[in-house]
Amino acid sequence: MEVVGANRMFRGVTVPMDGRREVMHQMKTYRKVHDENDDKTDFTVFIIHGHSKDWEIVQRHIESELKFATIVSMTQPGGATINAKVREAIWHDADCAVGILSPDDHLADGTLNARPNVIYELGLATGFFDYRYWGDTRLDAVLMLKHESTLVPTDLYGVEYIAYGGALGEDIRVTFDAVDRGLNRIFKQISAYFS
Repeated sequence: MEVVGANRMFRGVTVPMDGRREVMHQMKTYRKVHDENDDKTDFTVFIIHGHSKDWEIVQRHIESELKFATIVSMTQPGGATINAKVREAIWHDADCAVGILSPDDHLADGTLNARPNVIYELGLATGFFDYRYWGDTRLDAVLMLKHESTLVPTDLYGVEYIAYGGALGEDIRVTFDAVDRGLNRIFKQISAYFS
């Protein structure tokens, strides 16, 4: 089955990879999809995160076990604003996203919230991927990993998430089976959507 360009679908011009990403690209063999020119390109997961270093654990797992490329906006070089980096990554380079809602903001009343940028980037990613894959209402291209102690806005109460850090204090690795199933499902759905 041929897969047609999910992650390069809206690209008007070719944007060269920076040096670090080019080195990573050469060092690793990621699972591929075909772009609009029938060239193979990396299936890429955009990782959204706050202050917690859990994103590094998730990134290593996605790259080493699932063989998907990743982009993490906070680690991308360049002088652009965070907003511009996020838009560039979502619009031009990513096929789906994983958002990590860790309890980073400790409020005076004892509430633990995810960073506002995480909520904002989740909204951008969800809106864009819903638009990109609008023809398939079963394709939900954003996964949320939520620490049990993280309070989220009420607008997200109806959104499914993968929980970690419960009463037993599990770390984010407990989400890996569900993350694997979710990302493999998205990869297959995108492959079918564009074939």
